[in-house]
Amino acid sequence: MLYQTAPDASARNIFHGEIVQLLRLGTPAPATGNGDDGRVRVSILLNIPASSTLSPTLLTAEITRASAGRMQLSEGKSVYATFKATEARAYT
Repeated sequence: MLYQTAPDASARNIFHGEIVQLLRLGTPAPATGNGDDGRVRVSILLNIPASSTLSPTLLTAEITRASAGRMQLSEGKSVYATFKATEARAYT
């Protein structure tokens, strides 16, 4: 899940970073006003302390276009991302 402010959530994995890419997936709904079935892939460059030995890390989330619109997401915007370990997937 993505948040605009630090969340008070039960998920133990909470990350903060900057959106570096928004990629629209799928097709928008017809112009009948019945919503939008498309999704948006959001790539977030995580904030890592300067003292850390970790490399810059990207986290990717897929959300609905409606949610991206409601949150007014854009490249450069700061967001928080949370997830439960059972929902995580690793891709290389």
